[in-house]
Amino acid sequence: MLPRILLISPAFYGFEYEIQVALRELGYDVSWIDNKELPLDYHGTGSKLKILRRIYFLLFLPHIRYLRKELNNLKDTRFDILFSINCHIICPYLFRALIKKNAGIRSILFLWDSSSMYSWEKEMKYFNEVYTFDPFDSRKMKIRY
Repeated sequence: MLPRILLISPAFYGFEYEIQVALRELGYDVSWIDNKELPLDYHGTGSKLKILRRIYFLLFLPHIRYLRKELNNLKDTRFDILFSINCHIICPYLFRALIKKNAGIRSILFLWDSSSMYSWEKEMKYFNEVYTFDPFDSRKMKIRY
């Protein structure tokens, strides 16, 4: 049986398909969830009314409702690896849901947006490995480049 990977990445100019193809060529069975920026997302560093946006997320849980729906749409939720690009929908609920069925899941985060655009520090703690494209962020946040 092929190792299974859950790819959570933004839909961006078809890169999500290219990444899936590359992972399949490496021998993985890939499932994909769109890591989309939900309305009133508070991660943007320039977000206006950031506190109100966070309260909205705490009260109405749009990220959890979205993840619940997406995970329920997957045929199989057993995974060896979680590979996320950015963190728009990353939250403790996702990790609880995945760990429940995948005790030893390895989690990898790749940041393809600079910390000057988005603040992902709170979500980074959930991942075993964190990488960035930005050498400045690598030094500043002590993550791999």
